[in-house]
Parts: sequence; structure tokens; C-alpha cells
Amino acid sequence: MAGRAGLKLWLVTSFFLGEEGLDVKKLEALPQWSACVLCMVAAAMFVVASVVEPWAADVITLRFATLQSPTNPMIVELQKALDQIVKRSDGRIKFQMHYGTEAGFKAKEFVTALQKGLLDAALIATSASAFDYPWLAVSGIPFLSPDLKTREVLLDALRPMFEEFSIQHKIIPLAYPLHVDAFLVIYSRTKLETLSGMKGKLIRVYDPNSIAIVKGLGSVPVDLQKSEIYLALQKGTIEGAITGTTSAADLHFDEVCKYETKITPLFNPNIVGVSKIAWDRLSKDQQTLITDVLAKWDKEYMVMINKPSAEKEAFEYAIAHGMTIVEPGPDAQAAFSAIKENVIKDFLKESGAQGKRALDAINAALAKAKK
Repeated sequence: MAGRAGLKLWLVTSFFLGEEGLDVKKLEALPQWSACVLCMVAAAMFVVASVVEPWAADVITLRFATLQSPTNPMIVELQKALDQIVKRSDGRIKFQMHYGTEAGFKAKEFVTALQKGLLDAALIATSASAFDYPWLAVSGIPFLSPDLKTREVLLDALRPMFEEFSIQHKIIPLAYPLHVDAFLVIYSRTKLETLSGMKGKLIRVYDPNSIAIVKGLGSVPVDLQKSEIYLALQKGTIEGAITGTTSAADLHFDEVCKYETKITPLFNPNIVGVSKIAWDRLSKDQQTLITDVLAKWDKEYMVMINKPSAEKEAFEYAIAHGMTIVEPGPDAQAAFSAIKENVIKDFLKESGAQGKRALDAINAALAKAKK
């Protein structure tokens, strides 16, 4: 405080007295009106320094990291909530957004960065974090959810474990938005409907579960960077790529693929979390504001992605751009069950007791939902 007071005094005196301090003779030599003006300016500057400086000190900027781009539909919706926090805090809370690896961390490193206070806030992709915390891969088990609406049931079953996980890593969990992609699909140059049609086809994959699906359907998994997929499809180096429904527009797959084969509803939760270190810098009122806004947004977002027209809208872009949506044939659908069991077997082996706990919670919720 003494340092700040000294700075204010220096600002006032140096404005019209110079570095040598008060020169009484020079001040007395000024016309009376000039002396009055100088005194008024000095007083005004002192008031401004006293009022504005504490206000500026109260502004907290939270560094927020997310794997997704600013145009990702989920991020677009989340940004609306963050903007509301900024507005309702009168600008005293701000967010500095970092997309992809702009913050200096990969998505799988967000948890550790938050725990150590190297990041203030982040959208934690549970799928990316599963590399270090295998039980989080439970959401990636294919064919768990029979439809889009049931994803909410699965999320509610896992929510207590997500909260427990966050607190253990000194993260304040505030929302659990699902990835905006409605379905996992295979984009392809030719129609992939039956096992015979899929046999031997080169399909780009991105994680162990997508590998299991492709292998289970008799196709050959291919590892390619995301940036390489379009050109590989265009040249025919690969036959297809397994990913989410938004890629038709985001990656322009409609330009190089004619078909989109529906595989399974995509259940991919995220955690909006704030580092406890950053959280403790906020006042109680600020904490309440952030908690309330994001809790309300979380519910509204779930309603939006699970609305009755969600499935139809998931494929609207592809259809409007000349693509054909393919429902897997009976033999392919019969293979889904075996694929699921093989993935679960590997999942339990890797994730241990915590993975079993998560899967048991999901199965209990599914059984309850069927009654």
C-alpha cells in the first residue's frame, strides 16, 4: 500500500513540480488563476489514481484452454456463457482464450496444468485425458447408448465420479458438456453397408476404440494425421475415415466422400474446470456468479443437443451437400455386439477397479432407464 501511495504522490507532484520537488518561488510567480488550475489538476489526478487503480487491481483474467477451435459449435455456445460472466461482473472477470495448443499444453496435459496452476481454466476432454487416467475411456466404449437421449442418463451416472476426479486434482468442476457430434460415422468414397463391402477397406482411425470398430467390421485401420485425411480421401489412398458428424462441414468431407455410414451415438463428455489456485483468487460473489452462469448454461446446452430434431439436424449438412446416409446392414449390426464386448474386455484390463466402478454405474443407469 505504501508503494502505491508513493506512486500516486509522485504522479501528482512530478506533473507540475518537476524532479527537484516544490519550487515555492516559481509557484508564487504564477498568475493566481494558473495556480488554481494546477491545484485543481493535481487534485483530480489524485482522485483518479485513488479510484481507478483499485478497480483495475480487481480485474482477474483467467487463461482458458480448449482443444477445439473458436468455430466449434460447443465452443461457440460456451463462449456465450463466458461473455455473460464478463458482462455480469462489470468486466472484473475476463477470459483469455487459448485454442488447440496455444496455451503451451496438449489436451491430455490440461489436468496436470490446472492442478499446478499453470492454467486457470480449461475444457477438459475426457477422451484425451484417458491416456493418463484410463477409467475416463469408459465414455468411449462404442454402442453404450442406444440413442441420443440416453446419453444424458449416462452422463448423470458418471457425474459424481467426474466431480470426485476433479476435486482430487484441485480442479473446481462447473459443467459437463457433451461433444457436439451426435454420431460416430464412417465417411467413405463407396457405399459401406455390409461386412462384405467393408472387408479389407482402408479406414483412417484415431484411438483404440475406433481401431476396434474398424477391425471388427473387417476393415483395415490406418493411422493418419487429421490434416492428411482430406488429401488421402481425395487421392483414394484410403477408402474412408471414422469420426463425428460435424466433420462433413468442418473438414469438408462432402467434397471427397459420397457416403456417411452411421455407426453409434457419440458419448464424449468434457469437464469445464477452474484451477483451485485461480478459484481462490476470486471473491465469494465472483465464485457464485461463475457457478450459477455455467450451471444454467450446462442444462440449456444439454437440452439443445438432445432436442427431438437433433438426429435429423446431425445429417442435414451432409444430405444438403449431396451425401447419402447409410444405415449398416443386419450383418454389420450383428458385429457391433462383439465389438462392444471386446472393447469392454480391454477397457477393464487397462482401467482396473476404477474402470469397473464407472462401467457398473453406467450399466445400472441403463437398466433403470429401461424400466
